[in-house]
Amino acid sequence: MIIKSMEAKIIIKKWLGILLALAILSCPQLVFAEKLKLGIFKFAPWGMSENNEIHGIIWDYYQVILKEADLEAQITLIPYPRMIKQLKDGTLDCAIFTKNLEPFQNIAYLFDLTAVAVSRKGTVITNYDDFRDKSKINSVGFANGTDRIFPRLFNDAQIPHHILPSLHQAPQILARKRADVVIGMKHTMLYEFKRQQLLNIIQTPMYEIRKIPVWLQCSNQITISPAIIERFKAAALKIKARGLFEKISAHWLL
Repeated sequence: MIIKSMEAKIIIKKWLGILLALAILSCPQLVFAEKLKLGIFKFAPWGMSENNEIHGIIWDYYQVILKEADLEAQITLIPYPRMIKQLKDGTLDCAIFTKNLEPFQNIAYLFDLTAVAVSRKGTVITNYDDFRDKSKINSVGFANGTDRIFPRLFNDAQIPHHILPSLHQAPQILARKRADVVIGMKHTMLYEFKRQQLLNIIQTPMYEIRKIPVWLQCSNQITISPAIIERFKAAALKIKARGLFEKISAHWLL
């Protein structure tokens, strides 16, 4: 009797497995029921929180991609160093950011950031030599830790430096004439000058220094189904092809 009971259980389990497989084949969205774990680095206007709700440019960008892919995700807002750590150990699956020294999977190139020099109104920069012209510029402000992003300017002995603790202080540094020019990412700068109601003090157009590509990058320790990653990648590339980044980010800048 015990043997027959065991055989019956084996047969039942076998049929249950077959039925589950048939259910998945007939309803492929079940394959994608598992949630992606996405990260956003905490830095305005890219990732912010208010009343325990995340928002910002990358948050909005994720929402558009996820809707296109018909996927769900658990999205975490964390400081940049912790985001990198969690991508390395597989706590996070993917994030959108510029490449660094870590060998993550570079899944898809999405858009460019523009590094710019923001000067006070009346100080026109047309070429690199203007930064060395003491009759025009006496001090250039750099955010702490940006030497890797702007190596030529930062390491130029002929350009006097003013180090800012954060790019968020750039508008006040310029307004109080502690620096004649501040260097940073265009989107971040526009957001901060707008937020602090100081857009009227800057010279336009801003002088463009370089383009920095932004990628969808994923952990090498991913445990989620590769099919989900491919579906998310395909959706991200569709959004890129439609040129929606500027439209999405404009909400935070204009």
